[in-house]
Amino acid sequence: MEGWQVCKHTHGEFGLAAAAFQHLMLAAPNACLGHQQTAQMMEDDILTERVPIADGPRWGRIEGPGIGVTVDEAKLTQYDAAYRRQGEFPTYAGKTATAD
Repeated sequence: MEGWQVCKHTHGEFGLAAAAFQHLMLAAPNACLGHQQTAQMMEDDILTERVPIADGPRWGRIEGPGIGVTVDEAKLTQYDAAYRRQGEFPTYAGKTATAD
């Protein structure tokens, strides 16, 4: 497997996971260009700010502390409550997903 490149794939992770994966790709010596991301299609996120790849093709170096993002605790609580009420993938069961 020597010489293989790694390319990140996604199924629509939140910005928190996207930031963690960005760190991994920046650290991987065999990471290729063109990692997949879906941040621009997200209706909402649990972060206080949009991740840079939501509005453009590049993230660049992460400057903030930790993994460079801040979780919005109120949104996290809101979506946790929605998950506990509706479960995973409510639209597949004919339900409507809401964060209320």
